[in-house]
Amino acid sequence: MTESVTSEFPLFLSGGMRMGAMMRSHDWSGSPLGHPDTWPPCLRSTVSLMLGSRFPMFVAFGPELGLLYNDAYVEILGDKHPAPSATGSATSGRRSGPISRPLSTRRSPASRPGRRTCRC
Repeated sequence: MTESVTSEFPLFLSGGMRMGAMMRSHDWSGSPLGHPDTWPPCLRSTVSLMLGSRFPMFVAFGPELGLLYNDAYVEILGDKHPAPSATGSATSGRRSGPISRPLSTRRSPASRPGRRTCRC
């Protein structure tokens, strides 16, 4: 049984104001992240925490760095909001910039010898 706010969306998307509403109304079928029902537990938890926070937060997730962020982060984006968000990547379109480039060029902790990483 899936926890949900409506029959369509999981409970973890119930938070947030504008961005929560945008995530709930977004057509996820073309997103590299897929529908929220298919997201791993670590992404679900992070998004739930992020949407409920009053502090600016974002997460770039997956091989294409699908970008998700909360209402407080909108102020940082300014006129770049809405960013390509989960429909693109943190390095595509108007979102390409100083925050996303280092994320996309860093080596994953999993690729470093002797490093431990949490995997979903």
